[in-house]
Amino acid sequence: RALNAIEHGGNNRDLMRFYAYNMTTHSVAIMMNFDTLFTTALDSVLDPFIADTTAKSIYTITTDENKVNLGNLIIKPDSTELDTIINLYATTVYDETTTTTGWDGSSVTGLDAEGFLTYYLLHNSPAGSTQAAASSSSLIQSFHTNSQCGLPWLCHYNSSWDTATEEECREYTQAWYERRNHFFDVNWSNRPNSRLQNIPSNSSDFFLGYCGYSYYDGNTNTNTSSAYTNVATYHAIPDPVSCGTAGSSETVTLTGGAISLYTVTGSEDLCTLVLVNEVGTADEYITPVGRSYSGHDWEGQNPMNPTFDCSSDETPTTYCFATNLPSAITTTQEYRLVSYNRAAITPEQDASRFLIKSTFGPTRQDVNDFVTSSSNNSNYAERVRAMIQPGGGTHHREYYRRNTQARTEVSYRVGRPKRPCEPFNRWRNFAISFEEKGRTVSVENKTEPPYLYYVDGEPRTQVWDPPSPTFPGYVGKLGAFPSNGIGGRITLEVAGGGYLVSYIPKVQFYDDPFELFANTTTTGVYNLTGPTHVRDDGRVLEHEHAIADIPAGICDYQPSNDNIRKMDYFGRDVSTGEWYLY
Repeated sequence: RALNAIEHGGNNRDLMRFYAYNMTTHSVAIMMNFDTLFTTALDSVLDPFIADTTAKSIYTITTDENKVNLGNLIIKPDSTELDTIINLYATTVYDETTTTTGWDGSSVTGLDAEGFLTYYLLHNSPAGSTQAAASSSSLIQSFHTNSQCGLPWLCHYNSSWDTATEEECREYTQAWYERRNHFFDVNWSNRPNSRLQNIPSNSSDFFLGYCGYSYYDGNTNTNTSSAYTNVATYHAIPDPVSCGTAGSSETVTLTGGAISLYTVTGSEDLCTLVLVNEVGTADEYITPVGRSYSGHDWEGQNPMNPTFDCSSDETPTTYCFATNLPSAITTTQEYRLVSYNRAAITPEQDASRFLIKSTFGPTRQDVNDFVTSSSNNSNYAERVRAMIQPGGGTHHREYYRRNTQARTEVSYRVGRPKRPCEPFNRWRNFAISFEEKGRTVSVENKTEPPYLYYVDGEPRTQVWDPPSPTFPGYVGKLGAFPSNGIGGRITLEVAGGGYLVSYIPKVQFYDDPFELFANTTTTGVYNLTGPTHVRDDGRVLEHEHAIADIPAGICDYQPSNDNIRKMDYFGRDVSTGEWYLY
């Protein structure tokens, strides 16, 4: 039936409206359209509706098609009623070959939500569904456009309208835009630019000015060059403003947050729109807004970064307009157009432009050296050649490798961890890492803390309270590692199946490790002197100096997945006293 709906000009996505009945976590759901206009809060309708336990829905009937108006249908969500609606939609006979058939011979046609819900509410008469009574215009709480007034954003107008109809549609559309613009101004920041927002707040006496000088006439099915009476004199897009001559600075005024600006045509010219703050004081400063240069369209600049629309089909076409600028500025602010002409650039400026493009950013000294060097600022090829020759500069690849090595707990990933006998060696502060899945965890079996915590029989840390569910004398096997780092979750396999959840302890010692491991050949302890840097959210310590007294052979050792390390090394950051594991 959904496919049949498409074949008959319907839209099966429209049937998603049915699922408003499934929003059962809410007391009330309201179906509405983008062009629904609420003139006041609906509390006076909703409160008694909610209080009436027998009430299920409130609806109105469209005057043009005599159907339930889905622009404002109020219901109480009920999943049982949704099942009923879906079942009826799938099983009810539908025939639109004559005007007296439609849904089960009811004369109601339309396979969309509007057609079926009209049939459901008017001809099935579900208990608790009532049609809202007509009210005087002063009491109307919501409007929804029909085919007469048309959608507000489509510039609809019919030259055959009588005065009353024209005034009614004018008032509706004006109110719709006023409320829409108010919503944008108050609730929607960084909204996309659109002519839907181009009606100035101080021009409330016009209707279709946002359409420019043309509109669609539903009577003649043509685009016409004038709309409502005098509408052409209320142009929602403000008259374009030209930039002054080079060196000028002119104050400009926005109309309802909108401004139109002619693009700059001169190939060497630049015009900027700026917001001047603290006008007339010693603290005066500017905030960039937008710019146009060398015949290019206007473009927004940070931090305000407005969107300029340069696609106007009106005459002239050489201007752009922006509408999302704050017009309610303080008395110490003003907008200005400041014009420039590009003069011959200095050697320093030329050098700076080249170095910005060819390096990772020059300093002033770099610029001065470039200008005064034998490779002068016009000989770019010689400069580039000198930079890439052996010994001609530092190497980004070397710098990258040194600073983006894999973390020590992922030794088998791209690159390799720095060894302790190499500069910038790295140490971690958590006792277990995820490549150790399947290894045996045990806790020292004695009566008083602290307790040594072992992995495969090698000490990793000391704990005062063994991490739950371990205990003094515990022995188990490591399972999955959902996370790394201190406090990260690990699993401990249980004999016979299943697992227990524990967490990764911190590398720390209550006893002096230099004495604790003095007689072992499988554990080394070192002081990390010299500059150190915390990396990876505090989990890794980078030590700039190589450790000289590493046992022979360790720097020739290449870790692999099956044999992560030959022995454990502990390092103490002498500046903080914190312990780390290599």
